[in-house]
Amino acid sequence: VDKLFIIFPFEIEYFKKWGIDAVYRGNPLIDSIADKTANSPAYPEFIKKNNLPDKPVIAFLAGSRKQEIKYIVPRVKKLVPEFPDHQFVLAAAPSLDKDFYDKYISPADNIAVVYNQTYDTLKVADVAIVASGTATLETALLNTPQVVCYGGNEISYQIARFLVKGYISLVNIIMDAPVVKELIQHDMSVEKMKNEVQALLFDKAYRNNQLEAYRQLRDSLGEYGSSKRVAEAMVEELKKDS
Repeated sequence: VDKLFIIFPFEIEYFKKWGIDAVYRGNPLIDSIADKTANSPAYPEFIKKNNLPDKPVIAFLAGSRKQEIKYIVPRVKKLVPEFPDHQFVLAAAPSLDKDFYDKYISPADNIAVVYNQTYDTLKVADVAIVASGTATLETALLNTPQVVCYGGNEISYQIARFLVKGYISLVNIIMDAPVVKELIQHDMSVEKMKNEVQALLFDKAYRNNQLEAYRQLRDSLGEYGSSKRVAEAMVEELKKDS
């Protein structure tokens, strides 16, 4: 590798240890989110478009892996009655069709499922319950307080825990701090989820601490235009070689 273009600033030191010259010019999610949410509907338009009641939204991003969804959905279903003044809206993964979600969520569960509206759902939500992955960073960049949940096959979990030390959410990894609560496997109880969602909804200081950490996170990732900056840096590199 002559030059490596990376998407997280903390990767520079990691690759330096291996003698690789890594360059950071920003994270492409900054551009993607800004472009895709430029015309996002406000809360009144969102609930009207999706035929939802006029109640504050708790967003639910269950991930795109079927095993994850099978594990997390039953727990969130038990959480719904704990927040009667809010509505739960699941932003469906584009890779999974309606028939799959219908196996796990019925009208009686009081969880609305919307399609191709992940960013729009997060923008109008007061809080989000997010499966680990890129969605945790997207949620932070959209400034929605969140609790991160992960669960699945026990063997896979034990292997992952052996291989992965420390944080699992991108937000915490980038900040190297427990910015968002991570409820993993056995810790992902209904009671712990309820306590965290309540704190993010009703404890103003607790909520603001997370939002302030989000601000620092955004600052660390850089400004809009990363894709262009990376392209320009690549062209300059090629000119030097030629």
